[in-house]
Order: sequence, then structure tokens, then C-alpha cells
Amino acid sequence: MRNYWGPHGSNKDYVTHKVMDKKVTVKDAVLIAFNEMEEKFPIIKLNDRVRYLRKQYYLQDDTIKRRLRELREDRAINFQVIDHVKCIYKKMKI
Repeated sequence: MRNYWGPHGSNKDYVTHKVMDKKVTVKDAVLIAFNEMEEKFPIIKLNDRVRYLRKQYYLQDDTIKRRLRELREDRAINFQVIDHVKCIYKKMKI
């Protein structure tokens, strides 16, 4: 088992997750990263965290956002885009 830290190497910004040596799916990584975010967050911060968890730095932004929308459809999470220019998201109650 490995400890995965945030992209900046600081444990202040992110919670440590113990993940098996196999790769985490994109959907699981999005769920983990979403739960770590504060109430309002820029999508780029979520994207960076998902890429770090997956160790797949070439993962496309649209793929991550698609999985985020799928999780909302599955009612696992809920969010709203509050600033379309700066791409700021806000967590909502399920």
C-alpha cells in the first residue's frame, strides 16, 4: 500500500489515502479528489489531484469532467458551477 500526497507534496492541502498498488479508476479518483476539495474550488485543482492520484499526467480535462458529471447522475455527489469564466465549482447537498 502506498500513501498518495497532493501534487505539491504537502500534507496540509490534502488528506492521505491508502490505495492498493493497482491503478485507481478515473471515476474513483474523481470521487476521492472531489471529497477532498473545499466547498468552493477551481476545477483545475480537482483535475491536478485526479491526475496525481492516477499517476497519469496526460489525462484530459474533459475526461475528468465527464466522470464528475457521471458521478452526479449516479447521485454519488452534487455540485454546481458558480463561475463559468473562472470555472469555480461549489459542492451541493445530495
